[in-house]
Amino acid sequence: MIDSGDFVRRGRGGVFKACVGAALTIDKLDRFEAAYFDPLEKLCKRHGLERKRMVYKSYDILSSLQFKDGLIFLNELFDGLADRFVSVDFYYSYLFTDKVPVVKLYGVDKSGVEEMKPVEFMNKLSPSYPHCCAWKYVNDYPDVDVSFHLDHFEGEVTLGWELIKDRDVNVYLAGDEMYPCLAMADVAVELLDRRLYQAKASLFPKHIVSCFKELKGRLHISYLGQKYLRYITPIKKQKIDTLPKLKRPLIFVLKEYPPGFREESQMVRASPLWNRICDFAYQKRGTVKFVDPNSKEDRRLLLTGGLRCV
Repeated sequence: MIDSGDFVRRGRGGVFKACVGAALTIDKLDRFEAAYFDPLEKLCKRHGLERKRMVYKSYDILSSLQFKDGLIFLNELFDGLADRFVSVDFYYSYLFTDKVPVVKLYGVDKSGVEEMKPVEFMNKLSPSYPHCCAWKYVNDYPDVDVSFHLDHFEGEVTLGWELIKDRDVNVYLAGDEMYPCLAMADVAVELLDRRLYQAKASLFPKHIVSCFKELKGRLHISYLGQKYLRYITPIKKQKIDTLPKLKRPLIFVLKEYPPGFREESQMVRASPLWNRICDFAYQKRGTVKFVDPNSKEDRRLLLTGGLRCV
């Protein structure tokens, strides 16, 4: 179960940004999901949070409560389920500009090599980071046979992707709002940021370990820096095709573009209908796809079949 996010710190010297990700290894997925709902329900009642759907990501909790209460909620939820993780792997990436003044991209299939400043590269890396974490997981545990469940990502083809694309990889759109395992991966990423901030600690292994003592010997930390650039930088100007990896069945939400409103997906997400869609996707063990009838790619996807929700 893999999710990722940005780690940002602002100071007098400027802005520091890193990509961070979490991979939760879970043995019995059905048992874990059964164990998730009871503590979530109790915490919702204790904090006076009206539960509108089955699964909550960290943002939903933090935005629904006072910040301090929301953080207590997340910590108690994570700690209450920590014993059910076989292991937790944290990944982080940032670059030292004195060692890497520029990042080189592309060059495969006769495409020209391009250079990018490290800070620009981190912005480019961020949306694709879950697949980088999955590649590092495979690299660290080559003999472990696992199914990968990744919250949605997008980016250009990397060597890392080429090395994992034929594995059992499942991609979920808004998976952290529909599946307990991905919701907890999202919570792990959020707590990595928040706990380090509260401890006035930096993004270093010893500090991360000190902030997650409940994981004892099951915590592993990997720095995807200069040493691994060849695996996480795009090797060609071609988008990673995640469509074949989307978790089936697909639940299609057809965009109709009401007059003067182009972002229908935002309108649906802001409505009570979204909660019903999330619960429906979990019950059907699928994922949701907003479909644009004007998109050639989406029309091709519709031909593959799935459940339809208008």
